[in-house]
Amino acid sequence: AHQVKIVKRTEGWQGTLELQAFQVPNGQFQPPPALPSRKLLCIGDSITAGSGTDVKDLVDTRKDSYTSNGRLSYAYRLADRLDAQVHLIAFGGRGLIRDWQGKTDTGTAPQYYERTLATNTNYQWDQSRYQPDAISICLGTNDFNPGIIPPNEYSEAYASFVRKLHQDHPKAKIFLLGSPMFGQGDLRDSLNEAIDLTIQKVEELEGLTITKVDVGYYPGRPNVDSHPVSSEHRRIATELEPVFRQVLGW
Repeated sequence: AHQVKIVKRTEGWQGTLELQAFQVPNGQFQPPPALPSRKLLCIGDSITAGSGTDVKDLVDTRKDSYTSNGRLSYAYRLADRLDAQVHLIAFGGRGLIRDWQGKTDTGTAPQYYERTLATNTNYQWDQSRYQPDAISICLGTNDFNPGIIPPNEYSEAYASFVRKLHQDHPKAKIFLLGSPMFGQGDLRDSLNEAIDLTIQKVEELEGLTITKVDVGYYPGRPNVDSHPVSSEHRRIATELEPVFRQVLGW
């Protein structure tokens, strides 16, 4: 007997996977094992998607789809540790209100959150099909890349997105993560301030439990790619696990 698990390794914009058929000429299909009852939804950018994770060592010079592996992301590892299903809604280079170049018309998180396929606007995802117990959001790295956005302005957009998520998933507890690509300095400080303000602005939402997690700094491959590598994603999951367990009672 064999179990087959299919995971799209690369990001949604790096090709579309189409499963057409399985054939077992000399065997028979058995009922699939039950999925975990716990469910996570992890929203983010290339970090959450696992970009830059799949490398041999810190001097490996490969980039892009060669090193992208969602199975090695902190989100996938966290779900594994918590015995939970997980959906990754992540798009490299995009942010909450703009992309890494400062463009606001390329599709932001509130937009691709609604889609079944990341780059296809024709198929809107039915949010009722997957109701998570917890939602983590790791955004800000790309928004702040072209320059610091005033925290009050950024928190307005963030609070609006949180309200939408709470409307779609009223039972889910929400976790707002800092950027693991920001070291000590103005970028980290400004994003943290924006997250604090966001939490203040959504405190009125009935039934909402929201938690901030100031994730540590993980430099990736210096002088090659600043995305965290696989071992660093494992450490991020280690940071997150006790927080999720405490808040969720798992």
